[in-house]
Amino acid sequence: LALAPAIQAQQDSAYMSPRTPWGDPDFQGAWENRTPTPLERDPQYGTREFLTEEEAASRAQTGGGLPDGEEGVIAEDLAAADISRTARSNSLDSNRPGQKISGAEYNSFWNAPVSSRITSLRTSQVIDPPDGRLPAYTRVALENWEAREAARAYRGEADTWLDRNVMERCLLRTGLAMGEMNVPKDIYQTPGQIVFDLQYGVVRTIPLDGRPHLGSAITQWWGDSRGRWEGDTLVVETTNFNNMQRGGDVMPS
Repeated sequence: LALAPAIQAQQDSAYMSPRTPWGDPDFQGAWENRTPTPLERDPQYGTREFLTEEEAASRAQTGGGLPDGEEGVIAEDLAAADISRTARSNSLDSNRPGQKISGAEYNSFWNAPVSSRITSLRTSQVIDPPDGRLPAYTRVALENWEAREAARAYRGEADTWLDRNVMERCLLRTGLAMGEMNVPKDIYQTPGQIVFDLQYGVVRTIPLDGRPHLGSAITQWWGDSRGRWEGDTLVVETTNFNNMQRGGDVMPS
């Protein structure tokens, strides 16, 4: 599963990205993940990665959020988005159980983009598989889901903090945030490593010096990440996750 950057401006071919004093692309700063580009591609676009300029203009006009020059949120657009998301959450997906439910507990107030202006022509953040859709769960993932649901059956109401997982309690989360409500993050760089400082006390330090992954016997909550630069693109591969992560629509990465 490959993801395009959440916000990708259409850039002139002569553009050069900022560089750190040691020559790496400079990603440092405070960032947020709100974007009008959906995580998954609408099936109507098939394998088409980009909108036309006309399609982008139309989507910008009909999207919710804060219009240029206005400070108030368009309540009608946000209410319509809530109705649509609730309808999707009530439909089943046997290949990805729970996928359509995740996120339905938030209303659109928490997801309203800072602008209705389209900043990317991409039809989805997911770029691989070619259809821009999250793939179906593997057989093992489905079996794990079923086992978890069976273990939770007939337990009664969840009345104490012991009945709630750490992500639901906003203590820890899984991986990097994608397609959720706004999650601010800070990025720091030093020679040979990059650091993502996220919400919920998550700090991911990613070596860029070519060192090997940890041995397979060592597992961690956020896994073991190793990064490298391919031109101006940061590529991060993460292995060695423990088995304590919750299931859900987007697994740790």
